[in-house]
Amino acid sequence: MAANRPLTEADWPEWRKWVVPWTRGYQRRWLRSDIVAGLAISAVLVPQGMAYAQLAGLPPVTGLYATILGIIGYALFGSSRQLVLGPESSTSTLIAAAIVAVAGTGAGAERGLALAGMLAVLMGVALMVGGILRLGIIASFLSKPVLVGYMNGLAITILVGQVPKMLGYPVDGDGLLTQFRHLVEGLERTNTTALAIGLACLSVILGLRAWSRRVPGVLIAVVGSTLAVSLFGLDQNDIALVGEIPKGLPRFAVPDVSRDDIFALLLPALGLGLIASADTTIDAGLFAQRNKYKLNPNQDLIGLGAANTLSGLFGGFSVSASGTRTAVIDSSGGRTQLAALTGVLVVGAVLIFATGLFRNLPQAALGAVVIAAAITLFDFRGMRAAWRFRRSEFAIASASMIGVLVLGLLEGIVIAVLLSFADVLFRAAATEVAVLGRGDFHNEWQNVARRPDVTTIPGVVVFRYEAELFFANAARFERQVLELVEGAEPPPRWLVFDAEATRDIDITAGEMLLSLVDELQAHGIALVIAKPNGRARESLRAAGLEAKIGADHIFPTVDRAVNAYTGVHPSEIRRQDVARRNLSAASADSIAGAG
Repeated sequence: MAANRPLTEADWPEWRKWVVPWTRGYQRRWLRSDIVAGLAISAVLVPQGMAYAQLAGLPPVTGLYATILGIIGYALFGSSRQLVLGPESSTSTLIAAAIVAVAGTGAGAERGLALAGMLAVLMGVALMVGGILRLGIIASFLSKPVLVGYMNGLAITILVGQVPKMLGYPVDGDGLLTQFRHLVEGLERTNTTALAIGLACLSVILGLRAWSRRVPGVLIAVVGSTLAVSLFGLDQNDIALVGEIPKGLPRFAVPDVSRDDIFALLLPALGLGLIASADTTIDAGLFAQRNKYKLNPNQDLIGLGAANTLSGLFGGFSVSASGTRTAVIDSSGGRTQLAALTGVLVVGAVLIFATGLFRNLPQAALGAVVIAAAITLFDFRGMRAAWRFRRSEFAIASASMIGVLVLGLLEGIVIAVLLSFADVLFRAAATEVAVLGRGDFHNEWQNVARRPDVTTIPGVVVFRYEAELFFANAARFERQVLELVEGAEPPPRWLVFDAEATRDIDITAGEMLLSLVDELQAHGIALVIAKPNGRARESLRAAGLEAKIGADHIFPTVDRAVNAYTGVHPSEIRRQDVARRNLSAASADSIAGAG
């Protein structure tokens, strides 16, 4: 290889395309900005990691373990240059719900840690398998209204669970409504010192966030509340503190759970994986688009899976993408995963040398950190947009939110998935057959209902169906076509099906088309197919439809099908094609000249 030739994709070893892919094309001038961004993100990693661990019902130090391993795992295999993984409010709340579902409310700390670790391992393995099988597209199955509703329900759930920490008393309950009732009933037990600390921290975080996102409001609130407890002896007022944190880096250990526990955790692991992959796809795509680099969704599944597997095997719990922490990296000038890895070094140093700093950290401050994060999950703008765009979208978002609030977080995931699939099926099943007419310009075939000035051909009905034909809409399609024939004047001799928008046909639809052809032929009507793509043509052939109607009844364009009916000679068809191309070129020239 010539010394002056730039490196190309082919120059990289195959393993480098999958391991630390963000290092390809790394520029030395990025190093300083990555280190600066890493120091900035470290101010957020420690307090948020501890806060989200407590949200999951786990010791604060496990949040630091999950932070370290989550970043390392994704940096090894993920495709995003900037995405930061770690404990998140959404995943932490689901972890707590999963532990309660498997072990009940009385599970000890050791059992809770083991279940959380195995949940992360199962989730990670499932994600890595999904990435290897190229199932990255599954993350897009959760529609925007479903995600908006789910996140709003999740935000309310987090608020109800964290407000008691700011009020200074615990609240128990199996469901959201029970917890809310106990919260209201216990208001007379409010610890005014804890409430003052919590409100002060929340005001600092939200105020500094509104003023400048570059200022580490979370770190200032946590450090300030810790100093207040130490300097003014606020621990004498019976407020809950974090206490001693074990010193040292995380160690490898396979979670000690039973086979029954593993089976019980499978469904929560799949649900967590779906939500985390959707979060990762959205957040990674946002920053990749902003900074103009490409992603590999299947590789991101592998990176997300590796992050969770490592976290579970080293004393942590499930992690997901963090839009807020990634935004800190981006706004601080971080260009690659080296920024997040710099933050990992700082967290590791804290675990080795400075765990005693958090002895007097009040739980109310961590509650404020989580509540501030939960507020960002609310998407009232998304609900309003759904209402304005289409009432059915708003209904889906509302149903998703209510499902989370009434049935629970884990059940809410199932509801969200079912709503997304139901939405897809309903849209496809509700597609209408559109009758087409020939326009004057370029002989385009357009919807008669939208362009009543187009020309229809006596004896021929041209129609389009803008959806795949499959089991959910086959019967509706057949009914609409027969109604179209009954209402046509004069009665048609040919039905020309413009199949350009129908990308595929399943076996149920194939059998329906065979039955439809028989019924049409009994009334002296021929079904003609125009513009089928390669996959649809193969499906028509496999279903036996091509043999039934004849290859001479399948045309490359609607024009050729209609001209075949009207008896236009092939030479005239070619002349019309040339005339249309010339007209198109002349129109383009005139538009360019006018510009």
